[in-house]
Amino acid sequence: VILEAPPSSIVDVAQAHYWYLPVRLLALDRWDSLSRIKDINAPLFLYHGERDPTVPIRFGRKLFEAALAPKQSIFVPRGDHNNLLEFPHVLAGLIEFVHDTQQEAR
Repeated sequence: VILEAPPSSIVDVAQAHYWYLPVRLLALDRWDSLSRIKDINAPLFLYHGERDPTVPIRFGRKLFEAALAPKQSIFVPRGDHNNLLEFPHVLAGLIEFVHDTQQEAR
């Protein structure tokens, strides 16, 4: 499983952006990844930009911390929401993860 700049939930992200609204009461679809992450029994690779204005990094970290092993992450100090694959170490890490996961499956 590969997650790029994932939110812990859409409600968390919406509340961060619209702190002055009762988002938790208004949201119909919670897109609650945090409550479902423990159901993943496959290797996980998560990458997220620390300067992400869309999905703040704290939500990606929160999701990663809740995930079961085996798991890997790359948090990109200068990364935002849309430029993560422009960093060579992210793409290299992603390729290595896929390669290693294929090898383990054999």
